[in-house]
Amino acid sequence: MMGEAGIAVLIVALVSLLKTAGLQSRYLPVAALLLGLLAGLAFHVLEGLPAFSYGLGYGLLACGLYSSIKAMAGR
Repeated sequence: MMGEAGIAVLIVALVSLLKTAGLQSRYLPVAALLLGLLAGLAFHVLEGLPAFSYGLGYGLLACGLYSSIKAMAGR
């Protein structure tokens, strides 16, 4: 099964795809949070409420990872 870091990297990749598809930059963090929530529900569906908190964590982790990569790239 994919670990938390793998899920965050997958979310970053999907958000980058959405950006390439034309989604405005101001909506990218919202997209990352929504994708994180979906991932949390998908991977932790049997746990109930913790699935929501896992998903929120995945989305926030992906946002931070995306911002860090963008800052290191100098954009």
